Amino acid sequence: MNRINSVLLLANLLVSTNVLANPAEKNRIGFRAEASYVETHTDQLKTARGYGIGVAYDLHKYFAAYGRLTEVTAKESGFDLDLRGINLGVQVGYDFPLATDTYLKPYLHAGYLFPKLYAKTSGSKESISITQAPIYGLGLRLDVRKFTVALEYARFDFKPEDLKLKSDQMMVSLGWAF
Repeated sequence: MNRINSVLLLANLLVSTNVLANPAEKNRIGFRAEASYVETHTDQLKTARGYGIGVAYDLHKYFAAYGRLTEVTAKESGFDLDLRGINLGVQVGYDFPLATDTYLKPYLHAGYLFPKLYAKTSGSKESISITQAPIYGLGLRLDVRKFTVALEYARFDFKPEDLKLKSDQMMVSLGWAF
């Protein structure tokens, strides 16, 4: 698919999603900003802890597109390992109403992670090349009016140089919809 067709498809999706939305739930469509505590576990490295910030656009109550920046750090054999990544993807879920302006949303997510890995010693910092990696998982979000709390699990495999690392990531996020 060429670039013009891609742009037309995206524009059509953005315009047509309002047709699918229930007018009574108009406030369920729009942007969200989130801050997260992140833990990443790999099969060969220790647990890395850090933070994430992100934005999402709820197209309607079932679909959202998101972007997130995460940074986690671990100490390993005299090195400080710093994994930074940009994660772009989509979420698909269903809002279960609990009370007025309160929803519980289980969701699946999938996208791509564009990571960078840095190894630091006392005197130097070296960048290790990594290929982009598919990322997928599931989450549970509680929305109370404009405030959101989410718990999310993600799985991704990335390849720094000759290694293949399987990674599990857990996030707890607080956010605001506007």
